Amino acid sequence: MKVIAVCSFAFVLMHYLPVAGDQPLASSPEAANQLFASLAGSWSCAGSFSDGRALAANITFTLHADGRSLLYHHQDRAPNSFIQDALWGPDNTNHAVVSLAFAGNSQLLGPQLFVAYSWSPSSIVFEAKPLTSPPFAPNRFTYSLEGMKTLHIVWEVQRQGVWSVGDQLNCTREHQRSPNRMGMLIH
Repeated sequence: MKVIAVCSFAFVLMHYLPVAGDQPLASSPEAANQLFASLAGSWSCAGSFSDGRALAANITFTLHADGRSLLYHHQDRAPNSFIQDALWGPDNTNHAVVSLAFAGNSQLLGPQLFVAYSWSPSSIVFEAKPLTSPPFAPNRFTYSLEGMKTLHIVWEVQRQGVWSVGDQLNCTREHQRSPNRMGMLIH
């Protein structure tokens, strides 16, 4: 009877667990590449700061180095002026994805380093690390895809050991123009 139960359990597992190769393993280079490919394009974002003030931004992700890295451009819309330009890519030696960035506003731009130690084909969490000086406070960005048309971005700051939301954006993929049969761009 035990043999039948074990065989039945194994049969059920074979049909419901993913087979290696079906999905990239979480935190693998393949999962990062799949995430980068899914993020590529332009996004229109709206959200709010933790105090309820409105926030809006345009974000563009561009594949680079055969899809193994990703150029990221974030530009807040008026009245806010935050900008960030970054390159995301693998640090295979340390089993991480790294974001090297310059961020700031129209008056001040500074270097930033964020590192992710866990990611999947649909999400990544970058935590601030010291580069030229320590971050003002521990902080992190979480990027989460919902299908191919919705992206959620949450920025959190840690104070006295507790993470709290600093701002959040909900983004929709902008319609991408494609060439018609004559090579002309259409909407």
